[in-house]
Amino acid sequence: MARLRKELTQPGIFRAGLILLVIAASLLLISRLALDGNEPAPVSGSLNDTSLPDRKPASPASTGQNSVAVLPFAVMSNGPDDNYFSDGLTEEIINELSVLPELRVIARTSAFHFRKQGITAREVASRLGVTHVVEGTVHRAGGQLRITAGLIRAADGMQLWSESYDGRTADALAMQVNIARKVALALNAAPDENLRNAMRRDPINHSEAITEYQKGHELYERAHSEVNFISLLRRANAHFEEAVRLAPAFPDAYVRLSDLYIHFLVSQANGELDGNITADDVRDAPDHLRRIYDLLVRYAETTRRLHAEHDRALVLGRWDGISALADHVLSESGCGTADWIHLTGAAFGKSRALLGAYERMAACDPMRARLGVHIAAGSDVHSDSERLIARFMAAAESGDANAARDFQEQFLSRHGPNDAVSLVMEAARGNRNEANRLARLIDSRPFGYMSLLQAIYWCTCGAPFDLDAAPVFSSMLPGSGLPWPPVTPMEFPLKNW
Repeated sequence: MARLRKELTQPGIFRAGLILLVIAASLLLISRLALDGNEPAPVSGSLNDTSLPDRKPASPASTGQNSVAVLPFAVMSNGPDDNYFSDGLTEEIINELSVLPELRVIARTSAFHFRKQGITAREVASRLGVTHVVEGTVHRAGGQLRITAGLIRAADGMQLWSESYDGRTADALAMQVNIARKVALALNAAPDENLRNAMRRDPINHSEAITEYQKGHELYERAHSEVNFISLLRRANAHFEEAVRLAPAFPDAYVRLSDLYIHFLVSQANGELDGNITADDVRDAPDHLRRIYDLLVRYAETTRRLHAEHDRALVLGRWDGISALADHVLSESGCGTADWIHLTGAAFGKSRALLGAYERMAACDPMRARLGVHIAAGSDVHSDSERLIARFMAAAESGDANAARDFQEQFLSRHGPNDAVSLVMEAARGNRNEANRLARLIDSRPFGYMSLLQAIYWCTCGAPFDLDAAPVFSSMLPGSGLPWPPVTPMEFPLKNW
């Protein structure tokens, strides 16, 4: 049950709801809208009949755009925190370059994917679909620091620029900014002073804060692949809190800090039983989230601030104008987007714009994108809970009421309770009264509106419940601009409303 809860509460296109294989139908919906610009006809049939293409990185020739992957700098010293420091420095260079519109910069997840795999920079560039690669080394001894960096053209392996930097660890900020600027100039990605100034996005000028963040990030990534994820997220948050204490203007740390508290509230809203989450955790979580999101909005650069404003409004229930805010987020052309944009986009008539955002994200983070599509397509279904949900959905799609009921009972006996999943299953089976009872129950709990939004997204069946069954949720819709009922990309034969 821990694994299920963990996966059902992660935000973002490649994190939220991956366990529910019906996301494949959501991708179909988005793709169809992009092709014809109209609301789609319902999709029926087993997901096993739905072929999703293997998402491959765009080739440099096809994009016609300079692109670069900053690979994790090799550590040439053996201090206890040197690896964390080096990863933080690499990530800050990635962040510096990412503000340039003329340059496609590969995200950390994909850039770090090939670490210790023993393949050449040119092969990494080919796998990621980029024209250039940045490599480097870091050596720390006491308070002294030496960094080397070089820019390699993937087509022929030629080194276009290289430089060595010597100084104190306290000089790391100046070094990483200089590296990023030299790379941008070598690629002609920052041809004027305005763009060069844009690169000064208040980078983190505190080596200990960067190290604390990297320690937290390591635990955060482990948490999302292990059963005891709540305890790991608590440990991660201790590092993130120390990072923002040392460097308050640290947007990445605030984003990561929010995850644990959202887990607390979604678990409670879904009626789950978890001995790792206390009543105090649930009581204090909203205050923590208000603090975190307010600080994130304060310190994030312009584009990311918009994403934070969207997520803050959605998560904290401030829905007035949320649809227009989602439109604004989706109108952007960069690689990133709001963590929770799928909840205000996929089911509410924004699928075409959402597809564009996800395609841009996939171009900048192709390894994470490929993982998400494979899981969504059902090619990597390992856990018992995932298998049962996949079998339930296939039975419900085919109209096999008995098989759907049996798989639902097996799921709940082994992994329940989870009222949001049960709501989706009851709706897919056509049990309107029971779906409405569960919606009413979820709606009565704090943060229930987020669980109901997730149920709508997971179900891909239009309205899984009637609005009058969820008065709190219903009261938030008029000012939001989100239409009701949601779109219906899939039809379940047993559901007749």
